Amino acid sequence: LKYHYHVKFDPEVENKRLRMKLVYERTDLLGGRPMFDGMQLFAPRKIIEDGYKITSTIDTWPPEQNKVEITFSLVAELPQNSPTSLMIFNNIMNKSVSKLGYKMIGRNFFN
Repeated sequence: LKYHYHVKFDPEVENKRLRMKLVYERTDLLGGRPMFDGMQLFAPRKIIEDGYKITSTIDTWPPEQNKVEITFSLVAELPQNSPTSLMIFNNIMNKSVSKLGYKMIGRNFFN
């Protein structure tokens, strides 16, 4: 995950799960499987242009307020040895180990 983006929603979407759903629906445009925490996106490849915008729809009432514009702004291109890259790799490892059924005790994982 080499590229760090800030993601902005217009109008603002308060629900983190809905924000994640809106972004992950468009992974075909983002390339590969990005990592998104609700405001920051880490992607394996560069999005075509800085300030890239996509429009998504959500089920709302009234129906005319269901369009959401999502803007991706490039923050940085991360080298592999940057502290942010290490944080991302640590997060990926923790998710992988927990999906394997290991339990965390203190700061260590055990089966």
